[in-house]
Amino acid sequence: MKFVSDYWLIIFIVLSLFGWGSYSSVTAAGKDLKNKFASLGELKGKNKQEIMAVAGNPVSISITGDGKTYCQWMKAGFHIGLIFSGDTCEGITDMTDVSEA
Repeated sequence: MKFVSDYWLIIFIVLSLFGWGSYSSVTAAGKDLKNKFASLGELKGKNKQEIMAVAGNPVSISITGDGKTYCQWMKAGFHIGLIFSGDTCEGITDMTDVSEA
């Protein structure tokens, strides 16, 4: 029976290592995106091109009912949504940060 318990111990160790590595790489992308937005400072008043030059292209762009644009940037562990009037950011509408969890 020792072989069986050793077998499961090895599987547990391997899965733990792969699981931790996956978690680390998933949140690393979120932390990177969060840091890019943090480097921009106050977002309100910045233009869309200025934000995209640092954070990259949004993954989603929607036109709101009042003619404004809602843009979202997402990476595993971090999400931010900004509202724009024309090319000018009016501010953050929503943000989720689990990159530190």
